[in-house]
Amino acid sequence: MRNIISAPSRLFLFFVIHASPILGVPNVVPIPVSPTNSCAGWPGWFQNANRVDITEPPLMVRVAHSDDEGIEGLYTSTGKEIWPAGRPGSWSPSSFETVTIDLRKSKMFARYSFRCFKGQFEYYNGDASAIYVNPDVRNGQMMFNVKDADPEKGHKLQAYYHEIDGVRQDGVYLGALGNTTWGFVYQRPDAKDCPADGGRVPLDYYDAKLQGLPQMDYVEPRATYDPQSYGFLRIDIWE
Repeated sequence: MRNIISAPSRLFLFFVIHASPILGVPNVVPIPVSPTNSCAGWPGWFQNANRVDITEPPLMVRVAHSDDEGIEGLYTSTGKEIWPAGRPGSWSPSSFETVTIDLRKSKMFARYSFRCFKGQFEYYNGDASAIYVNPDVRNGQMMFNVKDADPEKGHKLQAYYHEIDGVRQDGVYLGALGNTTWGFVYQRPDAKDCPADGGRVPLDYYDAKLQGLPQMDYVEPRATYDPQSYGFLRIDIWE
């Protein structure tokens, strides 16, 4: 039997989650770097001769201020999620690509093809793909190249400064809806993912899921594992 939470209760739950610090992660106040339709203030931002609102060189994203020192500083990579069909009428993509945390702490393997373009955070590898946050309250992964669902039903990513007791902290961080705390869930490849022909074996990784999201009426939350650790995702210029 599916539990139904009333709208006022959902709103209260959202503010409790949003305001509560997570043990081991700094209790910060996120401050938007720019309006949602602009990249001004993002690392690497400039307006070129044609007045294009863009960041260059490419941006990289990595774990920062985590409550697990073992994942501190890890870079992001990309992976693919395949979802079974959801409840009729619920927002339910069949698949999407997602930004994951690579266990190899090396720039050699990190995916750095990110940019902000006209206020939109994108994965760029010759072609641009807008990245949104999954609107499922329990599965707030970053997603792009979404199949069989409208990606703009997701939450738009923004860059944030952090303040503690009114003092601005170093760095710029990725988040949405005023939330910048991410939960990290370890994922081990299933045996079915291993190629029978002896080809490349998939690597384990961490899922990154944004915390503190509101429940959206058009999405039925899917079952998932709770995060084992928490932290922020810092945005830097690729060097």
